[in-house]
Amino acid sequence: MKRFAFATTLALSVVLGLPLSAAEAAKPDGKQILKKMSATLGAAKQVSFSAKRHMDAALFPGTDIAEDAAITVSLARPNQVMAVSTNDKGVQRLIADGKTLTLVDEKMNFYSSTPMRVSIDQLVRKLDDVYGFAPPVAEFVLSNVYELGLSPLSKSVKYGGTATQAGVECHRILLSGKFADAELLVGVSDSLPYKLVAIFHRMEGQPQVRVEFADWNLAAPVSAETFAFTPAAGAEKIPLQAVGETRASKKKTVAKSR
Repeated sequence: MKRFAFATTLALSVVLGLPLSAAEAAKPDGKQILKKMSATLGAAKQVSFSAKRHMDAALFPGTDIAEDAAITVSLARPNQVMAVSTNDKGVQRLIADGKTLTLVDEKMNFYSSTPMRVSIDQLVRKLDDVYGFAPPVAEFVLSNVYELGLSPLSKSVKYGGTATQAGVECHRILLSGKFADAELLVGVSDSLPYKLVAIFHRMEGQPQVRVEFADWNLAAPVSAETFAFTPAAGAEKIPLQAVGETRASKKKTVAKSR
């Protein structure tokens, strides 16, 4: 009956020119807002932004210490990206110039370099599949954030009204996935992400990851020099090990200790 009543009201409004009430007007669609955000980011060829990320201690097995990091990201599609993460352990850099991937630990003065002629999308997938990690806030550097980055959280997408983040009016998008639920704040006027809170509901204590985004520039002045790498004085080059190689190395170490 409710559906029939709404259809009748809509028909009368069209025929008689009667205004629809706020309740009867079409509500914002959470999926469409996410798709617009994704299209906005994907269409930008040169992007930079910053983020503050908090990860609860339960997300780090074997420790009771949470991690807070300040992150800056610059990218030039399709294949160049640099992410710098600063936390209490020092500064780590990830640099991909379209030909080579370089990982740098400034405090330890170590770096690893390996050939990597792939797109940014392929880089994120390969790092996860082969090396067992992902770049900081990797979901938001992909060419299609909605389908490639947020798909694990998008089993259910609902609109939750509006909220203000750092003075910006945002849509509240409520996401639900198999392993985590999340709330994403997307700017009403610019369709950019401003805050993400993910709750891992299957883990003990339901730990969270909280990310606050800022300083978005969709026409960032990046160049080849942005993604160039020169080792610091005295820096030691170490190999980048795949997940399988790391496990094999650990087994050898255990065997030798027996």
